Amino acid sequence: MNKENKIILIGSGGDGIKFLGQAFGNYLVELGLKVALTLTYDSAVRGGDILAFITFGKGLIENPIIDKADLAIYLSESDKKFETKKTIKLKKEQTNMNALGVLIKEFDLEFDEEKLRSVLPENSTPPSGASKQENLEKIKEEVDKLK
Repeated sequence: MNKENKIILIGSGGDGIKFLGQAFGNYLVELGLKVALTLTYDSAVRGGDILAFITFGKGLIENPIIDKADLAIYLSESDKKFETKKTIKLKKEQTNMNALGVLIKEFDLEFDEEKLRSVLPENSTPPSGASKQENLEKIKEEVDKLK
């Protein structure tokens, strides 16, 4: 992994895009990678568009601006379109933890349960309220499914 990898996460208020971007970014740092994360969102708390732009790699991030992403993941319907090499639209029942598993697998990253545990909160916020262990299992299930 010598190049910069560029990701766009797209969702609505309440989808957990901000949390997902921060958790994935912190996990990448735990793996020893350099990360740039930019979040943009409408002023609406629930229902407004939220975007996370993540650039990561082994070396210094020279330009975190994303013109063309390697991957875009939609957690909910959006009119926003981006130029990407690959786009994944998650099903309605899938969560940001599923997306975290997809990101780990898509970029062939090491699945390190202890490092993941260190970046996840003890309990998710409502409506799921899932425990850290439940979230880890959901991530691992997604990684295993994509093998």
